[in-house]
Amino acid sequence: MSIFLKNILPTIGILLSAVALAYFLLRIDSLFGIQSFSSLPFVSAGTFLLITAICIRIWATIAFSQHHVTVLQLSAPDSLVRDGPYKYSRNPLYVGIFLIVLGSALIFGSPSAVLFSFLLLAFGNWWLIYREEPSLI
Repeated sequence: MSIFLKNILPTIGILLSAVALAYFLLRIDSLFGIQSFSSLPFVSAGTFLLITAICIRIWATIAFSQHHVTVLQLSAPDSLVRDGPYKYSRNPLYVGIFLIVLGSALIFGSPSAVLFSFLLLAFGNWWLIYREEPSLI
């Protein structure tokens, strides 16, 4: 299996997980009487975010693959990727995850899923700054 295919598989898993989570949280919302906000503008915005996120993750995956770096690895990579979306963001893969989760939340109209997406963003930011980046130095 090519390195690109190995690198793209996490994006598919994240997308499927985000959709399942948004649906699950929508059901939890209804159990607690929390009103959904699903409407055409929210579905359109969510779809736009999903498409944008997938494009960002594919672009980042291509950049990783060109440097022979795998997306999922437990140690610091041998090379620093500074081209592609890495010119604009420290970690576009995390940006893509946030946008996938937020986009799914908007499509399903789940307030809890929107809240979860921002909690995920805060956790991801903490993880990058205090856990991941020091291991790269």
